[in-house]
Amino acid sequence: MNLTTLFCVSLALTAGALAHPLKPALDGERFIQLLGATYQQPAIQALQQRFAAQPPIMDYEDATAHWYFYDSAGVDFTFADEAIFTDDEAEDIGTGNLYFTGIDFYARSADRAFQRQHILPFGLRYGDNYARAVTKMTQAGALPHQQISGGESQWAVKRADGQRYAVTLTVDKTSGVTALKIRLYHGQDYLSWMRPAESPTSQK
Repeated sequence: MNLTTLFCVSLALTAGALAHPLKPALDGERFIQLLGATYQQPAIQALQQRFAAQPPIMDYEDATAHWYFYDSAGVDFTFADEAIFTDDEAEDIGTGNLYFTGIDFYARSADRAFQRQHILPFGLRYGDNYARAVTKMTQAGALPHQQISGGESQWAVKRADGQRYAVTLTVDKTSGVTALKIRLYHGQDYLSWMRPAESPTSQK
């Protein structure tokens, strides 16, 4: 089974619900701790209630779907189908749980800044320049992987429980930090660089 095939969830939102200035900002650190949780867990279900969202809708045509909150408040959530998350080839896709595997933060949509900017993890702030962002990521224990064109850089981070996740940080030359993408590593081919190196003993 192709581990890069992720199932995400698409929510129909009440316009501006996430961005409403009276709503508490989402805490990025808290959601990092929730990575790996199932959709049924109370903390994830609370999102659906808070955002007055419709039930998840899967797009089977291209085997992907998304919870896109980008246009309303600059945040997206990603889930993986259980068959993909556990790499269980015997399980039919769409019959098991959905697992929370990622969150994206954005400062703005096109030329419009959001009323509510959510709290980024690692002490980062929108507008931080590259040097400041690198310092904060390093202090948080993140290990740099590579820089990508367009102001993006990739980092590997490990939670206290040993779970590893990848961070893609976007820093504009003039606007500073504008976006942050977080993905839990669970064997995806496109995150193969996250795989732990084999010890000399295991290679024998």
